[in-house]
Amino acid sequence: MRGGGSRASEWALALLCVAAGVLFFTSLGTLWPLADTELSASREQMRRRARAHLETLGFDLDGYRAANRVSVATEPLDYIERSFGREQTQSWIREGWPLVSHLVYYKKRGETVWYAVRLHPSGEVLGWSKVIQEDYPGSRLPVDEARALALTALVDALALDPQSLEEKSASTSEQTDRRTHSFGFERTISETPELRERVTITVAGEEIVQGSRRLIVPEAARRAERARQAPGVALETLGFAMVAIAGIAAFFIFLARVKDGTANLWRAAVWPSLVFVCLMTTFMLESASLFSYWEP
Repeated sequence: MRGGGSRASEWALALLCVAAGVLFFTSLGTLWPLADTELSASREQMRRRARAHLETLGFDLDGYRAANRVSVATEPLDYIERSFGREQTQSWIREGWPLVSHLVYYKKRGETVWYAVRLHPSGEVLGWSKVIQEDYPGSRLPVDEARALALTALVDALALDPQSLEEKSASTSEQTDRRTHSFGFERTISETPELRERVTITVAGEEIVQGSRRLIVPEAARRAERARQAPGVALETLGFAMVAIAGIAAFFIFLARVKDGTANLWRAAVWPSLVFVCLMTTFMLESASLFSYWEP
């Protein structure tokens, strides 16, 4: 029979856990700021918008199945929050900059062609792609004709003003049955701190197969961030080294226990097995990951 002191300590621990939980959730906006946009928008609504956009571009989605997930541009988001402050960051998220989005996949069993659309929670299209393979057939457009198609796509498919963008790159690649052109356009959002947006348009044959918007983190900021993260990376490396040492020690302890007949694998296997089952269940229930990496 347990004593009163033990029961009192259990109640004290329970109250401490409740207080810690309340403190954590009331401070969540400070510890882990949430994007000021509709992260839990209806999946069906996002799929309908993505499908309507692809069909407007002339793509046939008959028989295709959809899956979607929330996507965060982590590196640009961190850089913008550090450089411009949280209030400006939230403002740009609300305005529709490509920082937080809903990514919708469309795949069809047996088809090598599949589609992806990136939408702002408001429904604005931030990008799309028709994923094709090397032997997908098409024509061989001259670069000027392909550029004209790309400029048209900026207006019709991404609702951007070509006058506000400057062409920064143009590349051409030859495939067996087609020619592919890729054009990169940029515009400056801020001179100091530096922030630019890059828009990429890809033309395969006579067909526009990609249009994407993304924010560019300056290389100087990337170098500074790597330097800032160096102590944390070193600590993480030390942690992995200690885990490896513990694993080796456990192996030799196991060998010693096997020798004298006292090894008990069941107790050691319970938690790793449980973690493995939970991890695999999570992967299998993520339909967007299945669509992204495998056939539906």
